[in-house]
Amino acid sequence: MSSSSSATPASEYTMATATAKFSHGFPALLGLEFLEWEEGRVVVGMQVDERHLIFSLFSLFLLLSFSFCLLLSLLSMLFPVA
Repeated sequence: MSSSSSATPASEYTMATATAKFSHGFPALLGLEFLEWEEGRVVVGMQVDERHLIFSLFSLFLLLSFSFCLLLSLLSMLFPVA
């Protein structure tokens, strides 16, 4: 199986090049960072801060709101108002 000529060989990747490549975009938004880097093994960490907690609370709010609406719909089907 041949590799593309535009691909960087694995031996050229270092922790510094990987960090530079993933320091923006979606990985940066998630707060991902490389903690360890060696041949055949990489350890990735994630920084969790207030923005992640706010998103989690918003998601919980949406889930509870949806559940409440579903419960009201089921109750109105089971006990119709005359």
